[in-house]
Amino acid sequence: MANKNKIKSILIEKHRVLVNRVHVFWGHNVRKIKGKGNVILANKASLKRCRFNIIGDNNVIIIDDGLTRLSGCVFSIYGSNNRIAIHQSAVLTKTTFWIEDDANTIEIGDNTSIYPHVELAVIEGTSITIGRDCLFSSNITFRTGDSHSILDVESGLRINKSRNIIIGEHVWIGNDAKVLKGADVGAHSIISTGAIVTGRKYLPCSIIAGVPAKTIKTGVSWDGSRKVLFKEL
Repeated sequence: MANKNKIKSILIEKHRVLVNRVHVFWGHNVRKIKGKGNVILANKASLKRCRFNIIGDNNVIIIDDGLTRLSGCVFSIYGSNNRIAIHQSAVLTKTTFWIEDDANTIEIGDNTSIYPHVELAVIEGTSITIGRDCLFSSNITFRTGDSHSILDVESGLRINKSRNIIIGEHVWIGNDAKVLKGADVGAHSIISTGAIVTGRKYLPCSIIAGVPAKTIKTGVSWDGSRKVLFKEL
């Protein structure tokens, strides 16, 4: 046992990565890491065909146990002191995490399900916070910034500051939606297919739709089952 612990310590020091499950190694996952103090914690989570690309120092990825399953996900971090946390029983398929610059955060709550081709992109020390029990359909984009500068012509100063995104608990987002910097979506809400959700606060229990998105109905929630009895409107 002492020899096994010694070998494990050497591997951790060499790769600067701590992974506490054999499946992580045997699930065809790829790690390309350059820098110091980068840590991946995957305690009893199931990872299959995931890719970790990290260039920077002191970045942390935490993937909780409790039936958490990731398949085909890509983690790209270019900067230092960034953090990604995926909590218990989350299920993510072909989700892309993209981080540039320093001190950014992406957090995904318990029991959240994300279907293929969802991108979560943060820059300039901002965050994306997703509550528990959310359901995201396919081809959804989250962006806390614009990637390039927009300048005021007279002063030459930049006017497009990056901003955080907050998604409350039990939020359902439809296909092809885009959630942009500064969006704050209240719990139990529904974002419709193709909506572009801009930087404003949306009240809980709302249906949000359109380009740009606006609240079209309040006083609602949603259920993953179609067996709920109908109410005549």
